[in-house]
Amino acid sequence: MLPRHVCEGGAMDRKIKRVSLVDQVYSEVLGQINSGELGPGARLNIEDISKLLGVSRTPVREAISRLIQDGYVEQKYNAGPSVISFSIEKELDLSDANDYITEVVMKSLNELDDIGPLADELGDVIEAQRQAFAEEDFEEFHRQSSLFHETLIRWCPNETIRDFADHIYRQLNLSTLRFQQIEANRQTGLAQHSAVYEALKADDIGLALKLMNEHDLEGTMKIRERINNKEDKK
Repeated sequence: MLPRHVCEGGAMDRKIKRVSLVDQVYSEVLGQINSGELGPGARLNIEDISKLLGVSRTPVREAISRLIQDGYVEQKYNAGPSVISFSIEKELDLSDANDYITEVVMKSLNELDDIGPLADELGDVIEAQRQAFAEEDFEEFHRQSSLFHETLIRWCPNETIRDFADHIYRQLNLSTLRFQQIEANRQTGLAQHSAVYEALKADDIGLALKLMNEHDLEGTMKIRERINNKEDKK
């Protein structure tokens, strides 16, 4: 039953959005990837997913095709689809690329007539991230942390840069699951996101750029440490 304030007083203000089966399957599989339930290299069996979700194989195939296009899933020759998996060296390459492209994205915000709406969106994300941290809801924390970066990218006024940044971040984001499993890292990430938000709220894009550079560089240094530790064990 609809809430009384919706039923009374005339027509509804917003239309109900219809979500396709493909969208639902996409969201379900992506949610399992982002939560870590489906880890790197995990096989995606179309028949099993179809039975589990109670849908035909067609929307499952279409959803997986979108996941491949968005960089979450890969289709290797002579093998079924699986969650994308890459070496730590490839992870470092993605992180370095993300550092560069994020700086470009942040600088492009100077082209916006008003960054107030962007700051408002980020404020909502920060609040949700804080709540998830307080409730120790790791999955929701990771979702909101990702949304923080995705929101900045979405506001980039250059479509080509935006698409490139989005593709890189989608792949790199899979590795942040490991990083955010440590509570101290979640706390640091939240503090850094909050500082970037406050800078943008104050209309100081230069400071926000500096803070984002520091935030991204810390993640890259963590990957370099893992590579060094790997080399030391040889």
